[in-house]
Amino acid sequence: MEHRGRLEPELDGEVVRSRLEASLLSDFREELVSLVVCTLGDLVTGSILGWGNFIIAVFPALMVLIPGAAGMRGNVYSSLGSRIGTLLHLGVVEPKFKRQPRLMENVRASFTLVISINFYLGVLAGLLARWIGLKASVVDLAAVAVFAAVLSMVFLMPAVFVVAFLTFRKGLDPDNFSAPMITLIGDLVTLPTLFLAAYLVLLTGSSLKLIFLAIAAALSCYLAFKAVRAKKESLKILKESTPVLLLCGFLEVFAGFILGSQVEELLAVAGVLTVLPAFLEDNGALASVLAAKLATRLHAGIILPQSKPGGFTLRMFLVNHAVAAVIFPVIAAMGYAVSFILKLKAPSLPLLMFSLFTAGMLTVLLANIAAYYVSVLAYRKGVDPDNVSIPLLTSTIDLMGAGILVAVFLLLKVI
Repeated sequence: MEHRGRLEPELDGEVVRSRLEASLLSDFREELVSLVVCTLGDLVTGSILGWGNFIIAVFPALMVLIPGAAGMRGNVYSSLGSRIGTLLHLGVVEPKFKRQPRLMENVRASFTLVISINFYLGVLAGLLARWIGLKASVVDLAAVAVFAAVLSMVFLMPAVFVVAFLTFRKGLDPDNFSAPMITLIGDLVTLPTLFLAAYLVLLTGSSLKLIFLAIAAALSCYLAFKAVRAKKESLKILKESTPVLLLCGFLEVFAGFILGSQVEELLAVAGVLTVLPAFLEDNGALASVLAAKLATRLHAGIILPQSKPGGFTLRMFLVNHAVAAVIFPVIAAMGYAVSFILKLKAPSLPLLMFSLFTAGMLTVLLANIAAYYVSVLAYRKGVDPDNVSIPLLTSTIDLMGAGILVAVFLLLKVI
């Protein structure tokens, strides 16, 4: 296969196979631990979102941007983590904090994507917010998205390498930890940076905002030009990732469009906001973990790109459902506790638990199927699944998850 030749694996095939053929219990344990930690961070984010409902009330167009901004953090950085995990498993790079050409190519490409895609997100969110009647400035939302992305990068870029290297050194599978842990860190910084960026943008004059956006656009174009001239791995990442991320950005912002259209109802039951980030992000993390493992195992030849998932893949599906069955009631219980502490209006605990469990299990079912076919189709087409599957999946899951959760909430009269 093209990918395997391009990645130039340096480890013996049997060594790679034995490392990746983890037991069902081991997969479940590692995923559950990473998702529990991720959920704790999500609930901190939910607390911030619930506490900051007055900021959204003043600047309601932020609700349209929030899923896109949070999702894009996961799309770019989880894909970076997935690529690094694959390179580590195949022995192409070392788990050491030193300058390595393949790693530097990934960093440059990711930096370019962060700036350019968040500029696009802000413009799209501004247009959709105005479409549903929310007071919004396209320039303001673009400036908020880009500024928050730059602030978040300071935390997220180093975190990707720390998680991948440390888990690999400990004999754990980075694919089980990268997406959830990066999601956790991304959630912890996304809302604070968005609220801070929104505050600063609203205090800044139009000229300065335009100058800032022009500088960001020029920097992004310069890095993309360097990648084109170098014709190295960064160019391949940009070519394969950019179209996918543009589509994903639309899906993410459309998820925000769904939430923004219900913003008054959500603010009236502000306790629901405390579970919203955890629900969306944990679904995305489960899909990302599965996609990362599928990509690695496709590259290693353990899974064949067949039209139907085999027993090894179905086992990974089962692990995802088992983790989801544990994690969604926990999200509901912890979200209810946070709502009680913050004195936010919330539905009853049984109703909240039933709503999240029902919506979550349905979303995971669709996510498992999507993860397999997106990864297999990409591999068959000669595209690295590490570059496209996680962005496509997390964005699609955010859109589906938001729609399913709101539908369940409306059906059960939660909001």
